[in-house]
Amino acid sequence: MKNANKKDKFSSVVALVCILAVIVSTCCAYTLMGHFRPDIKENVEGYLSTLGQPASTEPEIPKTYTARLMCAGDNIIHSAIYNQAKERAEGEGYDFSYVYKDIKKIIKKSDIAMINQQTILSKELPPSSYPQFCSPTAVGDAVFSLGFSVINHANKNVGDKGSDGAQDTISYWSKKDGATLVGLYQSDSMLETIPLRVVNGIRFSFLGITENVNKDLPSDNLPYVISLNEEGKTTAEVYNRVKSLIKKAESISDVVVVSVHFDGNEAKEPSSTQQDVVGYLVSFGADVIIGSGTNSVQPIEFREKADGSQALVAYSLGNLVSAQTAKENMLGGIADIVFVKDNETGETAVKTAKIIPVVTMYGSNYTDVRTVPLSDLDEETADAHGIYGFNLDFAQTYFNEVIGEENLELKVTDLTKEMTDASGEITEAVTD
Repeated sequence: MKNANKKDKFSSVVALVCILAVIVSTCCAYTLMGHFRPDIKENVEGYLSTLGQPASTEPEIPKTYTARLMCAGDNIIHSAIYNQAKERAEGEGYDFSYVYKDIKKIIKKSDIAMINQQTILSKELPPSSYPQFCSPTAVGDAVFSLGFSVINHANKNVGDKGSDGAQDTISYWSKKDGATLVGLYQSDSMLETIPLRVVNGIRFSFLGITENVNKDLPSDNLPYVISLNEEGKTTAEVYNRVKSLIKKAESISDVVVVSVHFDGNEAKEPSSTQQDVVGYLVSFGADVIIGSGTNSVQPIEFREKADGSQALVAYSLGNLVSAQTAKENMLGGIADIVFVKDNETGETAVKTAKIIPVVTMYGSNYTDVRTVPLSDLDEETADAHGIYGFNLDFAQTYFNEVIGEENLELKVTDLTKEMTDASGEITEAVTD
């Protein structure tokens, strides 16, 4: 016990000496600071103020956020395509990976990607082609694995197999984790639920409408799409509903994307109807309008909104893939849009917008149907197309005339290093 007391006294003395040493050194530091240059003095004061404080764990908030959206045109699955997928499958089922293998490298560079799935998807109904389409669900598996996670089904073929086909399509996508179905609705509450995706701190909302439906869904409207020429409703009623949905989307998101499926006119320039529809959508507040349905690529442009900001319009992206027979139908575009959001003002705008030209290739008798980037085509390959008269010069000339060389993106770069990621990608649904 005695030796322990001596140790305790010794320890106390040592502790006291240490405390005095800290006090003396601190005083000396403050005294010496009077002889330092102002910038050195400031650094010393800053260092001393941090003594004993825990290191900050809060991440630095970036000044801007960026996100890359890619949008593709019509994915039309004719019998030649699903029959070849059947042959390529090992055992039962279908393998559509060959069709899209050459564009996978492009879509994977996006943060979020949207496609217009022209044909319904069903496990229960047999596959069928024009004029009433129905595709195996393996098509959905293929485009989803490519990176397309936003799927629009608001188009003229959605009613080809009645309510059963539409219901099968809804059921399929509802079970696909991470997929966002747009434009095809099970109920009014589903319609009023705005699909919302948050990517790199930027909030994207999606809506889908169609000009017409080839075969009307049942009168009970379950499931249904928004058709601008819906039977039993006036034009004003339809547009007021569209306006209401866009306003709701605008209130919860930074970017409102509207997919609109037009009647096919297979022209290079948008029709007066297309111009009118786009004008209404811009006036309602849409930020991006992605057109499809014309089976041909049409121009892109910016339209001024009421608040002075700019809306991006792609009148038609043509066909991503099909087994049609006209040279123009073989050309498609993938819109590559980069957005930037100012974290201080909250304003979001388009930084760059380009069209990546793609071509549907097949041989004689529709063999080996697949989609190829225009930049990957050479003259020999293009000349071997199953459509007489198709060649590389035709494709290049068409894209240059319609889209404009300055708006084409032949070399698709990886923007990962330029992107600022806020919190990764999440999927949400926002209701009333």
